[in-house]
Amino acid sequence: MNQIYARATLSQCETEVLRLLGDGKTTAEIAKKLKISMKTVQEYCSRLKKKLRAASRNRLIRIAVLWRAGVAEIVVRAIGRK
Repeated sequence: MNQIYARATLSQCETEVLRLLGDGKTTAEIAKKLKISMKTVQEYCSRLKKKLRAASRNRLIRIAVLWRAGVAEIVVRAIGRK
């Protein structure tokens, strides 16, 4: 059975950043793909760490990889931009 890491409300951009982290993309690759600055990607990662209770970026990446692989479940309620 999959472990639920967190229940979180993520924006569409946060969800996309988490997906790309799980795919092994770097900050620079994510920025290029989403057409945003590297600083913005870092801000999204900081928000994700807080929301998913990840103590470090490495832990956030581990959670993202497990989520993408279907090993871990993150209950996400996506919200749109305002």
